Amino acid sequence: MQGKLRDIKYYILIKWVIIAIIAVFVGFEIPFGFLDFMSALPNYIALFVAAMLNLWFQSLVRRAKPVEAALNIVISFDLAIILLAIYFNGGLDNTWLYLPVIVIFFIGYLFNLKTSLTYAGGAFLGVLGMFLLEYFRMIPHFNTYHLAGGYDQRLGFIIDHLIGIFILYFVGALSSGYLNRAMLDTSEKLDKSIIESEAAREEAEKTRRAFINIMDDVERARQELEKKVKERTSELESIRASLEQKVAERTRDVEESRKAILHMLKDLKEDVTKLKELDRMKNEFISVVSHELRTPLTPLMDYASILLEGIAGPTTDKQKEIYESLIRLSKRELNLINSLLDISRLEFGTFAPVKKELQIANIVNDSINDVAKDAQKKQITISKEIVGDPPAVIADESLISRLIAQLINNAMKFTPAGGQIRLRYLTEGDNVRFEIKDTGVGLIRDNLEKIFEKFFQADTSYARQFGGMGLGLAICRQIVLSHNGRIWAESEGLGKGTTFVFTLPVKG
Repeated sequence: MQGKLRDIKYYILIKWVIIAIIAVFVGFEIPFGFLDFMSALPNYIALFVAAMLNLWFQSLVRRAKPVEAALNIVISFDLAIILLAIYFNGGLDNTWLYLPVIVIFFIGYLFNLKTSLTYAGGAFLGVLGMFLLEYFRMIPHFNTYHLAGGYDQRLGFIIDHLIGIFILYFVGALSSGYLNRAMLDTSEKLDKSIIESEAAREEAEKTRRAFINIMDDVERARQELEKKVKERTSELESIRASLEQKVAERTRDVEESRKAILHMLKDLKEDVTKLKELDRMKNEFISVVSHELRTPLTPLMDYASILLEGIAGPTTDKQKEIYESLIRLSKRELNLINSLLDISRLEFGTFAPVKKELQIANIVNDSINDVAKDAQKKQITISKEIVGDPPAVIADESLISRLIAQLINNAMKFTPAGGQIRLRYLTEGDNVRFEIKDTGVGLIRDNLEKIFEKFFQADTSYARQFGGMGLGLAICRQIVLSHNGRIWAESEGLGKGTTFVFTLPVKG
């Protein structure tokens, strides 16, 4: 309904423009002698009636009244007024006979092809009746322009005009009706695409939630197994301590105790094996599910981009907002899935680093340039210090680039506006040492090792604002380990900033 009212308002506006243009043209014809005042008077009467009808109809639209019936009345009067004005201004001699086609075109746009053809037929019959009545002298012919040709009595001339008018009116009706139908079809296809995209997004969200639930179940199972291993280990230590104290007194029981210990060690080995197998199955499951989740996301983002660019048809601002939101959410989910795949490949060792000699200083410069704009927006100062002339390292350039970029982004993520990030690079024995120190929220001592575990997130109000799955630092650790290096975090406590340090051997 809102779209229909908008189109009606366009019709009202264009009608005002046409009334104004005709009024100006008729006014110019009087001083140049093309029309006298009495001949121009019917034109101004017709324009006045048309203006009054437009004002009345405009008031209905502003008050959001039902306008379907009123619109038909206004359009019928518009056509009638145009035909009467043409008749009183020369009839066949008047060149304004094309004017009804503008109204007919808007009828097809506002209603449909059938209605447009009906009005086109009515307008043509009106012109036909006027020409025939003048021809048979049943109504007078107003020779407004004082032409000496007597065109109203030339049957061949009348027939040619009627054929041209018939073609003009009905082509206008057909073109506007076809345009209306094409726009409706495009709108229906677009609405259908929006519904399908929303359904796909909901399905992806359901799959993601199910995946998180499965991960929670796997984590609980792993914790239970770890608890069981600890309990068995504690029991074993208790038995061993008791044996050491009573070995002299209970020599005869040594063999039975030894068997008991061996049995418990066997159970412990089996539990550890099961735990490793479960962890391997979990990683395989993550890899498979992540791949299956990533497969539909790429075409979904492509379809949303096509719709956003208007390739499938015009889009409204609200539709563009929906498509942009869909693309943004899909990219976020794709980043999470890629992180899951990367951590799985690194843990399994299926990703073989391509090592070569490289200077980390160049990678540092590129990484700082990449985040310069974001840092400026957040008012964070980033500085670097290279101590001495650190040697090149043998490493995979893409992995080291990702490692440094991840650590810098992590520092920016947890550093409030106005903070500072300092990068330091130096030689330490047979290794190169890289430090990233921020003035962010800091860490408690118990979390300094845990932050490198998969899916771990520090439980602070500031950290919870950013969400995520806790895989970034886990990936960093795997990258450093794949290069035979070390990585750790240092912090004096909450609110005192954090320093991330990693070392890489010079000889790879």
